[in-house]
Amino acid sequence: MKCITRLKTRLWALATYLKVLRNFRLPAWRRYVKCWLNQLIRQRGKPNTLTKHLVILAWEFPPTVSAGVYRPASFARYASEQGWRVTVICGALPDKPTSAGTYLTGAIPDSVEVHYVTDTPIWPHPSPLTRIDGGIGNALNVYEKACAILEDLEPGIILASGPPFNNFIAATWLARRFGWKLVLDYRDEWTNNPFEFTMKDKVNAKWEAHCLRHADHVIFTTQSQLEYHGTRFPSLIDQRNTSCDRGSVIFNGWEPRDFSNQSTNVDLTPLQGRKLSLAFFGNLGPAAHPEEFLATMSKVYDQHPSLLETTQIIFVGFKQPIVLEQLENFPYPDNLLLIDQVSKAEAVVMMREADALLLLNTTALFRYIGGKLYDYLASKTPILFYGEGGEMATIVENLKAGIVIPYSDPAALTRAIESLQCKEVKPDQHKIQWLQSRTRENQAKQLLSTLSRLVQIDPPRVTSNK
Repeated sequence: MKCITRLKTRLWALATYLKVLRNFRLPAWRRYVKCWLNQLIRQRGKPNTLTKHLVILAWEFPPTVSAGVYRPASFARYASEQGWRVTVICGALPDKPTSAGTYLTGAIPDSVEVHYVTDTPIWPHPSPLTRIDGGIGNALNVYEKACAILEDLEPGIILASGPPFNNFIAATWLARRFGWKLVLDYRDEWTNNPFEFTMKDKVNAKWEAHCLRHADHVIFTTQSQLEYHGTRFPSLIDQRNTSCDRGSVIFNGWEPRDFSNQSTNVDLTPLQGRKLSLAFFGNLGPAAHPEEFLATMSKVYDQHPSLLETTQIIFVGFKQPIVLEQLENFPYPDNLLLIDQVSKAEAVVMMREADALLLLNTTALFRYIGGKLYDYLASKTPILFYGEGGEMATIVENLKAGIVIPYSDPAALTRAIESLQCKEVKPDQHKIQWLQSRTRENQAKQLLSTLSRLVQIDPPRVTSNK
């Protein structure tokens, strides 16, 4: 009887495997082989002339709302306004677009062509095909959709924005097959990412190096990231002057349109309860972890009970479960206010009403400039920057936009709170000029200037990043 049971179990496992093989693995293998044969057999040579056609591969695009949609959306918008033909290939439409998604979509010109591809689940993986960030199936989805679009077009520029980085691989395949120029945009780092949301094994490192070798230009969001990658991928370095020859920095920037709303329909009561309302806006999770700040703030309240009556800390936005637990364990719950995620327009109004804005720093963020910083600066509200070091701390200090304090230093945090209560932090005139150079429009024009040189046409006028 046991032998029969074992035999049934093995037969069932075999049947299951054959079903997966037939329905998932075999089609994926055929598609992968076809992709490579097309690159080898139907590969076009390098063209003599290029057109002002920009194809953007961005897995998330409006009406999807996430931290990653703003940058490619601004590239598409301003490239179209500057006379480029723009085609976007992105992931599937959300089932129910939100009002925030509709708001973002409204900024995209009608002339921008947007094509959506279906999402292939990463599991089960079609072994022995390579395991890549974003999934080999999604890389093939993007590649096949783009092939149908590019087949009869004069070559231009393919810009892939990641993460996820299946877009980098699809773009590299496409550039090789059709002879288009290839530009890679690192919204975040890939195998050098300090966080866990990208795949960082040896296989992905080889793919990353492969994509970088074939890229005509690579852009990053900070100078630190550019220099860091230049030391790890020799193909980015011009050996004659040890500078990143094929790399440049296009900052994330901010959108003045977001700050033009003067709505009075936002409930500002939560921000008006104490003499000092210290507010954080955005997602709380691995990249913005409040645990150490809360521990230090608890010591401040222990040592200075008078501050309990005059201060409150407000966290606005999504909070991961592990963070919610930390917030619930804060020993002074009456001084803590948690508000769910709000729209960008509401957040801007609330930022302006707050007395100070909290920005949490970690060593993992030293090479990053979060998009939140640009919005904080544009709100003209003083910043309490918790944690010294890195690109963002340097900006806050140089622009005199707030107070930078060390980690785990209750005395420094107490002094900062007292200074903010006394309104001693004043806006710096230089900050206005700096912000003007960091608008998304100006940063998109910086990119278009680079793209124009790649296709050898006159670039648009831009404001310097300096």
